[in-house]
Amino acid sequence: MALQYQVNIQESGLRECGEESQAQHSRLLYKVLATEDGFMVPAHSGPGDDQGGEAANPTGFLLLFGLLKTDLETTGIVEVFQRAETDPRTQKGYLRFLAQMCEMADEFLARHHPGGLFDT
Repeated sequence: MALQYQVNIQESGLRECGEESQAQHSRLLYKVLATEDGFMVPAHSGPGDDQGGEAANPTGFLLLFGLLKTDLETTGIVEVFQRAETDPRTQKGYLRFLAQMCEMADEFLARHHPGGLFDT
């Protein structure tokens, strides 16, 4: 799976975080792929410096992950970099909204792109 589309990713600061931080973020994406549902990861969360090699969020943003799925497999991830300074109830609302939008996208893709959105 590869990045298909992004908006303002430069504002996340992820590209400036350094090679190990980018690798931790990549491992986080693989962790998302292995789940049944999306989830959120707080800003600057993950293992300490002595525990490199694990999934982590090196950014100052709350990361929200939603999954695009068919009946058989996960076909994509939607990742949203959200302000971290919000109430936990608001953050849960963001995640519910993202899950609902991913479900709507799943239904749309099943009807309009049955072979897969990115298949050519």
